[in-house]
Amino acid sequence: RRVDCERRLSAALARDVHMLEAVTEAWELCLWTLGATLGPRHTPSLLRLDGLVDDAVRSWRRVDLVVAQRLPAAIKAFVELCKELAAYKPPPKASEEAAAHDG
Repeated sequence: RRVDCERRLSAALARDVHMLEAVTEAWELCLWTLGATLGPRHTPSLLRLDGLVDDAVRSWRRVDLVVAQRLPAAIKAFVELCKELAAYKPPPKASEEAAAHDG
């Protein structure tokens, strides 16, 4: 079943350059979003992830680890995380607190 799925996906991507471009752009957007959300501290980890995914796709390994039915829940959780991060207000620094009390 997995081999059949991989063959169909490979054939679909080979037939449709626009689909291949869309998949590539979606992955690049995913990496960019994660990088922008997590910050430069996580760049080495994201580069490693990109390399692992690239290797898996090129050799058709680990494709069976992707559970498409879980993607909507993962996307929803990621959106919620982004909302929480956007709403976060860091605590004021001690010098800002002192100035507020003096003012």
